[in-house]
Amino acid sequence: MAISGSKWTSERLFLLASIGGAVGLGNLIRFPFVLGENGGAAFLSIYLLLVLMVGFPLLLAEMIMGSRGGGGAVETLQKLIKESNAASFWKIIGWLSIILPFLGFCYYSSMVGWTMFFGFEAITDGFSGLTATQSEANLSALQTDAVMMILLHSLLITATVLVVGLGVKGGIERVVKYLMPGLFIMLICLVLYGLIFGDAAAAYKFLFQPDFSKITMQVVLNALGQVFFSLAIGVGMMITYASYVPNTVSLNRASLVIGFGDTLVAVFAGMAIFPIVMSLGLTAEHGPGLLFITMPVAFGQMSVGGFLAILFFGLVFAAAFTTVIGMLEPIVAVARSRYQNLTRMQVTIIIGVLIWFVGLAPTLSDSLLLDVRPFWFIPLFADFNVFRVFDFLVANLLLPFNGLLLALFVGWVMKRSDLEESAGLGRRAFLLWFWALRYIAPIAVFGVLVISLIQAFNH
Repeated sequence: MAISGSKWTSERLFLLASIGGAVGLGNLIRFPFVLGENGGAAFLSIYLLLVLMVGFPLLLAEMIMGSRGGGGAVETLQKLIKESNAASFWKIIGWLSIILPFLGFCYYSSMVGWTMFFGFEAITDGFSGLTATQSEANLSALQTDAVMMILLHSLLITATVLVVGLGVKGGIERVVKYLMPGLFIMLICLVLYGLIFGDAAAAYKFLFQPDFSKITMQVVLNALGQVFFSLAIGVGMMITYASYVPNTVSLNRASLVIGFGDTLVAVFAGMAIFPIVMSLGLTAEHGPGLLFITMPVAFGQMSVGGFLAILFFGLVFAAAFTTVIGMLEPIVAVARSRYQNLTRMQVTIIIGVLIWFVGLAPTLSDSLLLDVRPFWFIPLFADFNVFRVFDFLVANLLLPFNGLLLALFVGWVMKRSDLEESAGLGRRAFLLWFWALRYIAPIAVFGVLVISLIQAFNH
C-alpha cells in the first residue's frame, strides 16, 4: 500500500512531475542527433505516429497498474498478480522497475555532472572564442578529472536525496512547481532566438518538410527506440507516480498530456538547436558531442552567447534533474513500504549512499578506471568500459525487456473489466488502445530489443 501522505495535491503538479521525469537528456541530446541522422521531418513524422501507437498505450498501461496497485512497483505487481490470478513470474516487472532506475541513476549521474560543469562554465563566460578543438579538449579534460567528477556526482545525489527525502508534497511538488515552467520558458526563449537570429528557414525545412523517400525500416526502428527511450517507459516512475494520483484524475487524459508534453520538448529542442547550428555552419555530432562540444562553440561565436549558454545549460539541467528525481522515487517508494520503522528521509539517504558508491564506477570510467573492462571475458562486452556496460544493460537490454513484459502483462494477463474501469475510455477508444497494447506495442518493443542486440553484437 502507498505510504500515508504520498498523494499529489493537484493534477497539474502530477502532470508536471511526470513530464519532468520523462523529459531528460534523451530529449535534449539523443533526439536532435537521431532526428538529424534519420532524415529530419521524415523521422519526425514516424516518431509522432509511434508516440500515439506505442507510447500512449504503454504510458496508460503503466498508469493503470500504478493507480490500481496503489503502492511501489513491487507491491503493485503483487497486488495485480493476486487480482488476476496470475503466475508469480510477473513479479519480475516490479523488481526490474526498481533495478532499472537504480542502475540508470548510477551512470546517468555522470552526464548530469557534465551539464552542471558546463552550466558553471557558461556563467563564467567560459565559451568566448572557443574553437571546436578546444571544446573537445574541455570535455575530455572534465571526463578524466576524477576529483571533479566525484564532486559533481556527489552534489547531484545530495540534491536529489534532499528533494525526494522531503516527500511528494514537501519536496518533489515544490521543485517541479517552479522548475518545469522555468524549463518551458527557457526552451521557448531559445526557440525564439533561433527563429529570429538563426537559420530558421533551413532548420524548419529540415524539421517539418518530410521527404518520405528517406523512410526505411532502420528509420522506423530508430524512431521507435527513441519513443521508448524518451518517454521513460519501464523504469517504474510512472507506476509509482500514478499510485499517488487521486481517483478524480483521468488516466487516459493524463497519458496524452504527458506524451504530448514530452514530445513537445523534444521537438522544441530541435527547433532551438538546429537554427543555431546551421547558421554557423557547425556539425551536429553524435551524443554528447552535440551538447557539450558543438553548442559551446556556437555560443562562443555569438554576441549574446553567454546569456544563451546560461539559458541552454539551465534548461538541460532542469530536464536532467527532474529525471533523476523520477528515478529515485520508485526505489524509495518500495523501500519505504518495507521498512516503515524508518523515516522517508532515512530511507532516501541510505539509497542515495548506495547509488553514490555504485555510481563511482561509471563516474570514473574515463579517469581512474580508464583501462578497466569488467566483462573482458565475454566477447560482446570485451571492449566495454564500466560506463558502457551500465548503458548497454539499461538502455539496450533491461529497459525494452521490461517494457515488453509490461505490455504482455497488462494486455494479456490483467482482467479486461479492470482495464475498462481504470482506462476511462469510450468503447471504441478502449478497443483501439487494447488492440495496440496487445499486438502493436509488444511486436514493436520486441523489434527494438532484437535490433539493438543485433547491432550490439555486430559492433
